Amino acid sequence: MRLFEQLGTDIDERWKATDFDTRAFPAIASEALEGSQAIADLDAFDVVRWVLDSDELPPQRNIESMFGEPPVQVYDHPKFVIQVLHWLDGTTAIHQHSFNGAFHVLAGSSVHSLFQFTETRRVNTAVLLGDVTLMKAEILERGATRPILHGNALIHSLFHLERPSVTVVVRTVSQANDVPQYQYIRPGIAFDSFYKPQLVRRRIQALTLFSQSGHCDYKDLLQDTLARADEFTFLQVAIASLQHMTVPDLERRIREAGRADEAFVDGVCAALHGLARESQIVRLRGHYHTPDQRFFLALLMSFRSAGEMWPLIRARYPDADPEVLVMRWLKELRGATYSTPFSDVAFDDATEDVVRLMLGGTPIDEVHNSLRREFDEADVDAHFATVLQIREALQASIFSPVFTMSA
Repeated sequence: MRLFEQLGTDIDERWKATDFDTRAFPAIASEALEGSQAIADLDAFDVVRWVLDSDELPPQRNIESMFGEPPVQVYDHPKFVIQVLHWLDGTTAIHQHSFNGAFHVLAGSSVHSLFQFTETRRVNTAVLLGDVTLMKAEILERGATRPILHGNALIHSLFHLERPSVTVVVRTVSQANDVPQYQYIRPGIAFDSFYKPQLVRRRIQALTLFSQSGHCDYKDLLQDTLARADEFTFLQVAIASLQHMTVPDLERRIREAGRADEAFVDGVCAALHGLARESQIVRLRGHYHTPDQRFFLALLMSFRSAGEMWPLIRARYPDADPEVLVMRWLKELRGATYSTPFSDVAFDDATEDVVRLMLGGTPIDEVHNSLRREFDEADVDAHFATVLQIREALQASIFSPVFTMSA
């Protein structure tokens, strides 16, 4: 891996000229990555081949890290490292960084979403309430490079489209003004994802044991734990409990715990609904491996309305009709929606016409009038209750953004 040693030496010399100013590092790392022809010639499997062939690797900091499938450190410096991250079915949560640097797409492609967090309340250093807003989404192809900025200057997520997708990351090791590495959950909560008190972890493990054993006391013990927990523990226990309970059942237990801070409880419950939806999309990602299907799932993950989706679809498929593509993707993915109401919607010719008319959040009266123009009016009126049931199923499914009008 001499090319990574050369890249590291190049970055070190450029950074040294700035007296190792961390503010200069993202630009230095980006320029070095963009200018490295040797990296451009690598394929998706070269680094993992090297791992298998080599008798010695550079130090692998945080060897237990699961951020990558696998993550491989290819260069080690006291002040910065170079990593190659491989991705199959993993995707990144919305997050910020406690370091500066840059990342470069070595193989595959991704939908890169950028967010802004408006803090409305600081519960404590580890938990914040506010609003998470999507600012921009873009498609990153092989060769694309983006800076990594410290703190909330970069809040983003990546949804990888090919298997594998591979990124090269150059990042500082530490900074004097380290901030919590917050993870964000829409619609509006942030928590320090690297703050993992031992007691919190053991309590979650204890509750998991009760749940997986089918013990009759599990839900009562969960409710009691939530009633007595500090805010960070409350949030982490609630998130972990999504693995064992439905959202409505969990929300009922959360509210019956009797917490006085209703605004905080409301924020946690809204976050759980968002997490459950995103988890369903990530599970679907494990079943669908074509870039087209994964691109559609990425849109469902990032966007909340059809008006936001359509420009990115046109950018990726300039010669196709977005509505035709979306209808095709809906039919392909409908059968594996994990028992959401939409999975029960039959895609016969008549139903397909109804679904197509509802794209983009068309008001129901306009759908009704369109159907009456295309079909027998009396027949449409007689069966319009079924149309309303289809609409309700669509709005309750993970595909709801496709049927939501832009704000």
